[in-house]
Amino acid sequence: MQIDEIKREYVKTLNEKEQYEEALKSGTLEENEDVQYIIKRFKENLDTMAALCEKWVLEERIQNPSNDPVEGFDLLFHARKHDSRHRLTGLYCYDVRESETFKNTFKAEFKMREI
Repeated sequence: MQIDEIKREYVKTLNEKEQYEEALKSGTLEENEDVQYIIKRFKENLDTMAALCEKWVLEERIQNPSNDPVEGFDLLFHARKHDSRHRLTGLYCYDVRESETFKNTFKAEFKMREI
């Protein structure tokens, strides 16, 4: 997953957790083991994503004064936007058949179609 996708998932999970907790407080949902399990899973997912963000922020040596994962994901996105280390690299083009290694692919495909 990309950083912006993880950020969207973090915000979505946070909102769902808050909705469940609000439903419990208002009495819309009755408190039982299933609801507690769902809230526990939301918290575990949020903690996992926050730990991932913190790890990446430390690796990039970025200052995140608020320790908020959403801001951390934003800072990471801006830091990695111009960094080519995390991108796939090719020779000249994204089309593999244009690489010197695979130039004969067109000939092989043509021969296979003739058969």
